[in-house]
Amino acid sequence: MQKKVFINDIKEGQSIIDYFLVSSKKSLITKKGKPYISLVLQDKTGLIDGKIWEEDGKSNFIKNDFVKIEAIVQTYQEELQLNIKKVKKIELQELDVSDFVSSTKKDSTQMFQELQMIAGEVKNPYFSQLLNGFLEDEEFKKKFCQSPAAKRIHHICIGGLLEHTLSVARTCSFLAKERYADINFDLLITGAILHDIGKIYELSLLPAVDYTDAGKLLGHILLGFRLVQEKINTISGFPADLQILIEHLIISHHGEYEWGSPKLPQTPEAIILHYVDDLDAKINSVQQLIKSGPDEEGNWTAYHKALGRNIYIEKK
Repeated sequence: MQKKVFINDIKEGQSIIDYFLVSSKKSLITKKGKPYISLVLQDKTGLIDGKIWEEDGKSNFIKNDFVKIEAIVQTYQEELQLNIKKVKKIELQELDVSDFVSSTKKDSTQMFQELQMIAGEVKNPYFSQLLNGFLEDEEFKKKFCQSPAAKRIHHICIGGLLEHTLSVARTCSFLAKERYADINFDLLITGAILHDIGKIYELSLLPAVDYTDAGKLLGHILLGFRLVQEKINTISGFPADLQILIEHLIISHHGEYEWGSPKLPQTPEAIILHYVDDLDAKINSVQQLIKSGPDEEGNWTAYHKALGRNIYIEKK
């Protein structure tokens, strides 16, 4: 089998024959009334759009199938996409699955232990019970340690949710201890650890990172809100005011209505959590973009649609 060319190494103008996982498949109609197929293809380094303009029996595959593709790499709206000439369904046993499913490079066991240590610093008995109710649950731990943090933007890998959550918790701990006075450490850390837990049900793992039905219909904010609410209901005497505060952190952590946040952050802890969460996601996106290397201009990455910019790569 030929050596795989990964998505983050693909350049405009290339002719490629390669293998991909079908993350999305849609049958559409052009403005001129001609049918075509729009694909999102995946390997462990990322996602790329593909188009089959002349179907001609090329669609005998479905979402989550593995395919062999012959295509020309083109640029459309400042992003690379594949103009697909041939496509053939391939059985998984013919491929190396590690080429298509990315995992965190960090040790998941060590990361989870560190997250538990940070949770152990929480002194409020109700917040502590809430955290332990999740972190000591083996089924939750398994899902949490395997889940990606997102489908397209940041920490798109198995274990990405754990990596992102630990990073957010570390930064929130530092800010509460070292930088800002009168911050409720226990509330902030509880929110930092629990803010994205709804993603264990929002995103599926294999064969491709994708949204579940619950993820599409509700989203991780509402799913996380429900998980926290259900867990609180099992803790006798949990104060109503603390419940409102932690629930506020869950539902406001996206920060803006246009980013899917039901409420704006309205406490110091909620504001810190939002900006730390957003910062960690953006920096991870930037780091992954830089790892993919420069475009043809030499010192700049390709345009990143979500970030709305190219990123300069410092010479070393």
